[in-house]
Amino acid sequence: MSRRRDSRRAAAMAPGAPRARGALPRTARLGLAVLLLGALAVTLGILRARPWRHEPARPAASAPSVPDSIARLDPDRAYERAVLLVNSRRPLESLPYFRHALSHPGEPMLARLDYATGLHDAALQSNSRFGWLGLATRSSIERLALMREAMAQLDAAERLAATPAERARVHATRAHQFLIWGLPWEALVEFRRAQESDPSWPWAPIGDVLAARLHHPERGDPGAGTLEARP
Repeated sequence: MSRRRDSRRAAAMAPGAPRARGALPRTARLGLAVLLLGALAVTLGILRARPWRHEPARPAASAPSVPDSIARLDPDRAYERAVLLVNSRRPLESLPYFRHALSHPGEPMLARLDYATGLHDAALQSNSRFGWLGLATRSSIERLALMREAMAQLDAAERLAATPAERARVHATRAHQFLIWGLPWEALVEFRRAQESDPSWPWAPIGDVLAARLHHPERGDPGAGTLEARP
C-alpha cells in the first residue's frame, strides 16, 4: 500500500506529470507572494506617513516685514527716502520704505503710483556678480510677484485718483510698464485711456506712433524711440 502511494507521489512530481485542477506553477506562486509582500509594504508605508492627529492649517504668507530701523522713521521721511532710492536706481532697497509709508492711513494717490514704479523697476534691477551683469532678483517667480504687486498698486492708485490728470498719469504709467514687458497692444489701450481721461496730456502723439508701428511692424520696434518716455 505504501509502495503504491510512493509511486503515485513520484509520478505527480515528474516534470511532465499533469497538475491537479486549480494548482499554480511554482514560479507563479512565488510571483504572487512577492506581489502581496510589496502591496503590504506600500500599505504600511502609507499608514506610517499618515498624520493621525489633526494639524492646524498653516497661515498664509504675509507681506515682508519692515526692519525696525525703517519702522521708526516718520512715514513722510520714509516716502522721501523711497523715492530717492528709486531715482538712484536702487529700487529693491526702496520697497521696505514704501511699505512703511503706505502702512499708515490716508496715503496719497501719488505714493501708490511711485510704489508701483519702484516695484516695476525692482523686477528689472541689474546687479553685477563676479564680473557678470545680471538681474538682482533671485528668480522669475520673484520678478513675476513684483510685477503682480505693481499692477495691484496701479489699480489702487487709479481708485484714489481724484482728477482727470491723475487718472491719465496712472494709465500712462501702466502703458509704459506694458511696453517694457512686451505687451504693446495692452499699452496702446492704456495710452488711449490716458488721452480720454485728460486730453491736455501729451499722450496722444505717443499712442498714434505706437498704433502706426503695430499696424506696420516693418517700420520699427513698438518699444523703441519716443515710446519709452516715462509718464
